[in-house]
Amino acid sequence: MKESDHAWTKEERMAVIDAYFNKLSKDEYSAIAESYGIKPGSFRMAMQNVEYLDTDEASGQRNVSKPMRNDFDEYKRNKELGGNITLAPFHKRIASVLLEVIKSDKKEITYEQLSARLDNFPQWNLGNLLGRVSEFCNQLGLPPLSAIVVNKSGDNVGLPNLGGFLGIPYIQKEFENYFPNASFREQSFCNMKKRQVGEWQDWSLLEAYIEGKPVNIARPKPVQSLPLEIRIIPMAKAEFESDGGLESYVDIQNKYFLNQLINTQGGKFYRNKGIRTAGAGSLFLFQYENKIIASAIFLKNVDESNGEYQGYFLFDKSSIKVFKPISPDELRAVVSDFNGFNQSMQNIPIAYQSQIEGLITAKQLQVEMESDALFICEVDQAPEPQGQVSFAPVNKVQMTNNASTGYARKPERAKAALKSVGYICELCGTERLFKKENGQWYVEAHHLIPMKLEATDTFTKSIDNPANIVSLCSFHHNLLHYGRVDEKKPLLEKLHTDRTNKLKEGEIFLLLDKLLEEY
Repeated sequence: MKESDHAWTKEERMAVIDAYFNKLSKDEYSAIAESYGIKPGSFRMAMQNVEYLDTDEASGQRNVSKPMRNDFDEYKRNKELGGNITLAPFHKRIASVLLEVIKSDKKEITYEQLSARLDNFPQWNLGNLLGRVSEFCNQLGLPPLSAIVVNKSGDNVGLPNLGGFLGIPYIQKEFENYFPNASFREQSFCNMKKRQVGEWQDWSLLEAYIEGKPVNIARPKPVQSLPLEIRIIPMAKAEFESDGGLESYVDIQNKYFLNQLINTQGGKFYRNKGIRTAGAGSLFLFQYENKIIASAIFLKNVDESNGEYQGYFLFDKSSIKVFKPISPDELRAVVSDFNGFNQSMQNIPIAYQSQIEGLITAKQLQVEMESDALFICEVDQAPEPQGQVSFAPVNKVQMTNNASTGYARKPERAKAALKSVGYICELCGTERLFKKENGQWYVEAHHLIPMKLEATDTFTKSIDNPANIVSLCSFHHNLLHYGRVDEKKPLLEKLHTDRTNKLKEGEIFLLLDKLLEEY
């Protein structure tokens, strides 16, 4: 490895100077040094020489090479002028991993997973390095790539570390412009940035730079984002009329939101007039018959006339939710200045987002619990399976959506799964069970891999298969649905291990890490 800065390239010397000014930790500067083939100790000594130059310490300056002095002066001039930054090989490696995540259609990677991809580099020291990658992205006119690196647990699961991400200088300035007096909107802002990265299509400039190709880093106009909003969209009743009159809200939820909007239109909500756009990440609420029946996260507005429509709103398909309708009084209970519904679009202050999202979650929970209760009854009433239970692959069928889950579950398959383990809880045996009037233990069926993944391309065979359905007592069933992540994890690990062979038989393959992410 290189030891003396006399033999280093200009890029390597600039990396030393940059590491000094950014106060990198030992783990951080060591990773950058090794990515250049430089001993960390030599890199640290060079950083000390930069400190001598920066503090005008004459006694130390005599040991500083002339190239390092010249580069130090150039760095200082560039910094004062807002000059361009560069990425060290280790930064490029991080960026490459994040680009792989995006190209694989995943929306995020946890700090723990990123650490593993970087040879177990300490995840608590990733902050500055990720910030550098995002600053470079901004320099190329790209959204902040580091927004997809998220927490696995804690209060901000699924979001980047708020302190580190919002500490990136240009991100901090943009956040303050959005919410000058509302620091509690940090989560919404970070989520918006994460979605912005997810929808970005062209990363060719960054890819070219990583590959060492010449790239014009002329600091183009930064990515501009409109402020976040909460918007109520009245649904045109005429579009939902059938021979028997207006369709019910449940029909509209099932046929339109959970089927047509997602599967046929790809998240495109067509509009027949020009409408002011909103910031990517805004929350849209859909009003029908004087109630809110669905919500979705807005990505962008596209003007594209086809004679019938003038354009469309594009929504994140995975964010589309349906729930028990929210009445005017219920909305007014969380939004004090809400006056009522009408047939015009309305905006609600973004400060109410967490309250509205909480209300939506509660309404979803009502539907989910009712649906689960109905399914439990259907399984209980299903005929007793005859013969040996099969875990053979099951072909997928045309999806039949419903307002709670967006998929169809076959009670007879669940009943077969319960029979295959002798109607006991696969986590506690009979410890928390009671017997029904017919003398059989009362257990409930639970799809280990959530059925919401049935409609995705993750699996070629149906996951509504006895191989993927576990038998649980009420306590453990509800814990897996509504319990804390740290309590669920050991239970899911056991179920996944115990079910491995059955899942393989059903041609259902999902790594444990991915399963845990779904809970």
